[in-house]
Amino acid sequence: MTSILLRLEQYRMRPCLQLLMVAALVSPALAQSRSCDLPRPSAVLYDHTVEIQRHGTCNLGNETLEDTLFGDARNAAVLLQGELDARQQYIQASLTDLRDLPFYLATDLRRAGGGELELTLCPRPPLPALVVRVEYGKRDAEGLQQIFAILETEPGQAMSQVSGLRGTLAITRQLETKKPVPSFMSLFDLEMATGPSGVKGLGLIYNESWEWGGVVQPADARFRALVRAAISEHVQCLRGRLERRGGVGGGRLALLLLALLKAGEDPEDPLIGAALARLTSEKLTATYDLSLAIMVIESLYTPPAERQLLLEGRLHAPMPREVSEVHRHLLQHWTSTLLGNVDSRVDPGYRWRWNYVPAARYDNSNTQLALLGLYAAHLCGIDVPRRVWEGAAGHWLDDSLASTAS
Repeated sequence: MTSILLRLEQYRMRPCLQLLMVAALVSPALAQSRSCDLPRPSAVLYDHTVEIQRHGTCNLGNETLEDTLFGDARNAAVLLQGELDARQQYIQASLTDLRDLPFYLATDLRRAGGGELELTLCPRPPLPALVVRVEYGKRDAEGLQQIFAILETEPGQAMSQVSGLRGTLAITRQLETKKPVPSFMSLFDLEMATGPSGVKGLGLIYNESWEWGGVVQPADARFRALVRAAISEHVQCLRGRLERRGGVGGGRLALLLLALLKAGEDPEDPLIGAALARLTSEKLTATYDLSLAIMVIESLYTPPAERQLLLEGRLHAPMPREVSEVHRHLLQHWTSTLLGNVDSRVDPGYRWRWNYVPAARYDNSNTQLALLGLYAAHLCGIDVPRRVWEGAAGHWLDDSLASTAS
């Protein structure tokens, strides 16, 4: 660990980024890779602690430095077996949260014997895309392995509030034969430049410890208690966002409301009610905004016990929603607009695929959200022509076949 800290100090004193290699440990290399071998389904719990040190001060709008770099909520200290690849060697999901980088690299078992990795990380705006270069050192006789990474802003990006971001990450992980995943410590040092002049000196040191806490399965009381606690914590986080960002609207407002309502928040709550009134008074035109707003209204009328009845097999399909006339009229208007946001290059008698607004283009993200919104409208009694479903199914088949052929 001392050599890693020395390298960090050297890095901070140099004017330019360089790829610093972790010194290879003198012990012989063991197996080059390993796997977790977790039961299916299951999860690994960690005891997680974090210490934060700041250098410089920075606020972008109403956000603190931590909010800007990481957001105001993070994933639970849990590794889900379903997140791993088929061989259970690494997390498959795309990495978008900068704060998750230590966990992502430390749980990657493909380089248990050493190796290199380069990846591009695309955090949430206003942060720029980052190139991450990683060096996995050799394991020593006690199973300790050093991992060192350097992050730098991807070249050629158009900058906004954040004009540059760079940093280093040092990880020490413990690979043990009796534990399917490693415990580890990490030291994340980030420096951010803001504004057109690229003022630097605004940064954060994020020091974490992740200790193995055991394997649990979905029915275990401990795991279910953690799930309930995580939902409760994130509900408060989302409520805080709604309070602090009263001016947020469109799809972002709809997404906040949808998450809160699905988590069981009362629509009559003053905060939720005010946000609903704001959403229903807005003029929505984009596919994301419309689809999420339709799902918000549908969720107001979802029978409370429906999900459990479906899971138990006592209900074979969702029940029709009893929607008020005011909401029915609004849903009809939103659905009509959504049905117009399609790719103009294809015949709607045969294919349906969506863009943000009406145009000669499409993407599958818009198409997926549009279909979720249309299904919610259908549950609320809004007519969605049969040709739309058939045309959308045809698009997905075409897309799948094209992907397979390539």
